[in-house]
Amino acid sequence: MFELAELDRDFRGRPDIAVAELTQALGLAEELGDRALLAEGELRLGFALFSLGELERAEEALARSAAIGSELGSRREESRANFLRGVTAYSQGRPDEAERLALEAQEWFERTGDSYFRIQNLRWLAVYARARGDLDEAEQRLELALALAAPSGGWLVSDLNAALAELLVHVGRLDAAAAAADAALCAAPPDDPQARAGALVASACIAAAAGEADRVRACAREALEIHGRLRHPLELARARIVLGEALARIGEDDRASTEFRLAGQECSRMGATTLLEEAEAALSSLEPP
Repeated sequence: MFELAELDRDFRGRPDIAVAELTQALGLAEELGDRALLAEGELRLGFALFSLGELERAEEALARSAAIGSELGSRREESRANFLRGVTAYSQGRPDEAERLALEAQEWFERTGDSYFRIQNLRWLAVYARARGDLDEAEQRLELALALAAPSGGWLVSDLNAALAELLVHVGRLDAAAAAADAALCAAPPDDPQARAGALVASACIAAAAGEADRVRACAREALEIHGRLRHPLELARARIVLGEALARIGEDDRASTEFRLAGQECSRMGATTLLEEAEAALSSLEPP
């Protein structure tokens, strides 16, 4: 049931079904009295609820997972839960708490050799560094994550290259950004639409910087279709903001405004304060003084 929920969440666009499956699986784990399964199940439930934009419920599930991990003396389980607790805190407008949790988790990922979660945590540590204006540190964290992920390849390499491409566009290093965006598209597994959508968003940023309007429109259209089909509202809202900025850069202010407003409405519903502020700031920048 854990694995079925993962498939429903990431590939079938049915995160609500994933939540129902995980809730049932947790009931079975409770009957068995298996605390380790409960910790893992609550962690997976937290991921599924986060995908749905149910941030408060996700935080509650992750806190339960961390508490069980601590009770079992498992730093592995506790740190995995705290990693996503940090992401959830950041989404709700608590960046200092997010980075603190991420740094604590990172120490234990390094000690236990949990490279899969260490890489993802580095990805978010880069987000936190960029949010407080330290672009050099953000780039260093992404480069380290890429070095760790490269031997395995797959969606992580695609996602990290997409994030790096967006950062490099922001600092004006367009050739390096284009290479990273191409690498993101190449690394996206054929059966992973979410990875492709992230790579397309990065490609739209490159195209906007190069003035390639048709490519911006094509990338935006496909990326938004994928995110909408997968029903991951946080990812969709973030994509709308980034793509709206790309559309504004090629002079399509009306469509950009629409994307910013749609993102803001969804973020307001979810309580996703950080993205809501980004959407409102982007919309304000388009409005005449």
